[in-house]
Amino acid sequence: MSKEQAQPELDLENFSLASLDLDDIQELPVLDEGEYKVQCSYVDVRTSKNSNPYLFFYHVAVDHEGECDDIRHMIMLPSEDAGLKQNRRRRLELQQMCDAFGVAYDANPLDFKGKEAWADIYVEESEDYGKQNQIRKFVTGA
Repeated sequence: MSKEQAQPELDLENFSLASLDLDDIQELPVLDEGEYKVQCSYVDVRTSKNSNPYLFFYHVAVDHEGECDDIRHMIMLPSEDAGLKQNRRRRLELQQMCDAFGVAYDANPLDFKGKEAWADIYVEESEDYGKQNQIRKFVTGA
């Protein structure tokens, strides 16, 4: 939100949660497994618990925007701590993502933002986070 569109200050003394219509709100559903067109809406470089760098993305399912939660995706970056085979897999995964989104290999990670690609989506369920969509791989030539 830009500074020009800043929301008015909230008068907390006269505010009621009832105005937010919380009675019928539910968790956003997950997508069924399959191939979906996604758009990258957020990119960040983060550091793992083991101090290794990775790219973190939020993707929106283009034809289902607002109907399901954003799809979180991360790609570990090559590091000194990883072995040759692991670093090769990391570079290959990043190369495949670049190809799917049409992003040059020498681009900045922020260049993914706003671009679209096809992704093979699956559902993962965990005790901590419940059901979430995950990206198995990006699909080229879809």
